Amino acid sequence: MKVTLIKAVTIYPPIGLAYLAAKLESLNIKVSIIDYVVGGFTPDTLRQRLIAEAPDLIGINCLSFNTFPSFEIARIAKATLPHVPIVFGGHHPTADPVGTLRHKEVDFAVIGEGEETLAELALAMKNGGAGFEAIAGLVFKDQSGHIVTNKPRHFIEDLDTIPYPAYHLLDLEKYFKFPDMHGIVKKRDRFMPILTSRGCPYGCIYCCKSFGYKFRSRSPQHVFNEILLLYETYKVREIHIEDDTFNVDAPRAKAILDLIITRKLDLSIQFPSGLRADLVDEELMDKIKKAGAFMVAFGIETASPRMMQLINKRLDLKKVEYAIDLAVGKGVWTWGYFLLGLPDETREEMEQTIAFAQRSRLHVASFSTPVPFPGTKLFESLGDKKEEIRQRFYEKEVFHFGRPIARLSRVPDEELARLRLAAKKRFYDLKRIFRIAMLIRNARDIRYFWRKFKTIILK
Repeated sequence: MKVTLIKAVTIYPPIGLAYLAAKLESLNIKVSIIDYVVGGFTPDTLRQRLIAEAPDLIGINCLSFNTFPSFEIARIAKATLPHVPIVFGGHHPTADPVGTLRHKEVDFAVIGEGEETLAELALAMKNGGAGFEAIAGLVFKDQSGHIVTNKPRHFIEDLDTIPYPAYHLLDLEKYFKFPDMHGIVKKRDRFMPILTSRGCPYGCIYCCKSFGYKFRSRSPQHVFNEILLLYETYKVREIHIEDDTFNVDAPRAKAILDLIITRKLDLSIQFPSGLRADLVDEELMDKIKKAGAFMVAFGIETASPRMMQLINKRLDLKKVEYAIDLAVGKGVWTWGYFLLGLPDETREEMEQTIAFAQRSRLHVASFSTPVPFPGTKLFESLGDKKEEIRQRFYEKEVFHFGRPIARLSRVPDEELARLRLAAKKRFYDLKRIFRIAMLIRNARDIRYFWRKFKTIILK
């Protein structure tokens, strides 16, 4: 039995696929990972690779913001190996499995956490291709072409039981060559993202909870052992901790940082997905700095009390300011995420958010527009517009957080675009640029901040 897993978009290392591969390898199933973009594949070279590998199952990841490449790859794969089943996984099939299975090239979809479901699917195929209806978390087409949705799968409670990602299947040197990973500029070339937990207990309306609402975490020693593996075996020198809510369990977060500090690893660390700002205290920020962190992000979104309640973010802005001040006071670069154009938001409320960002001590701020991705409460709030918007996610269009696909606020799209531009100009005044310059300590910092400036400020 052989499985080929394909990443369709982005230049970010496919850690999710590497987790799936590691699980399959633990069951003595042969696995390969193809990164279509980073590997420089074309339709012709992909066909050649698939013919050479002759897999028994092809898995393709699919993200809602850019589904089209995933289906294009599926069409190439099915035309090349028509008898090989194709399974989709990721945020989009989790949110819209039936819409995904309506594409004739797709035979299966894995819902949510994929390790156990994909493993059971592979084993079922290895044992003759029967019993699909008993696999929790799977959606598939039966012999008559009808879409069958199985019962959901329970999330994995003990994350320490999941094997470390199959890093040996990735050409890591290719990822090290990219200086800018989805807007997250690296300070050091040899980097890798890691996940120390899954699930988020908060109910923000714009987030898709593929890993559920319950916070599940790996033990500090388990996390540190993976960091040590990356550090010693692959010479990684920068870690991006990509958890949705790394510091929900503050003692655990501090224990992970203590292990890094105690071993005196020469690491640079970023928190690009953001810390929960109202759970930050001085002890945590002190350990973050000592462990080697140079950048923390905070998902703030809005400074309007009404919007904060509407989106269910539930942040105390005084605590947010305190967290920013703590980071800045320790010489840690800070990045704030803000949303303009929330449901029913007024121009005055957007001005509140811009003013908050402007008076804060943040070094960088992103002003994005909310996208109602399938699987989010924001999408469900669209009412009669839902089906029209759902179909747009299957078109040849890349969605991003700078262009609204549905008017949600009281402000017209043209004015919203002007507000976003004005927010950026007001935020990056001479005083802030001077503060950024004061963070520069060496040539490496110069390269980092110039890349950041080009990526965030000038685009």
